[in-house]
Amino acid sequence: MSKQRKRSQEKGQPVWDALNGVSAAVGNCNSILMPLTPYLQNQELLDQISDKPRFYRLVQTLDRDVRSMTDRFAAIQRQHAGRRGHTEHPDDVLLAIEIQEQYVEWASQFDDVIVPVFMELVEILRAVGAGNINVPSATAAVQQAN
Repeated sequence: MSKQRKRSQEKGQPVWDALNGVSAAVGNCNSILMPLTPYLQNQELLDQISDKPRFYRLVQTLDRDVRSMTDRFAAIQRQHAGRRGHTEHPDDVLLAIEIQEQYVEWASQFDDVIVPVFMELVEILRAVGAGNINVPSATAAVQQAN
């Protein structure tokens, strides 16, 4: 084993830095409404939507669900706020693992609840001439951060 690797193991793992990276990657998904904003402000485009009640129900549902998911995300973040770098304490490592699992669960729920509603809105907007709208994936963000 190299001296550098041995020193790294003696100091503990940078679990908090890794967890903060996951948090940052997943947190970007909370801005899912941003790509829709220009289209939601384009009255000419909105006037072309044939089923406006359905469209606005979807917008309200997405807004409500994003707010709820944002609150859950903030609660997860608070569990490791201010922690950085390495830890040698096994309880801290276990806590970091539990928090990581919460982020994975959050990302999965985001993809299962938020993304389908977002996609319905995108389909409606594309049908009336909206351009390309990017679709975020929280699960992909967690996987990239790991």
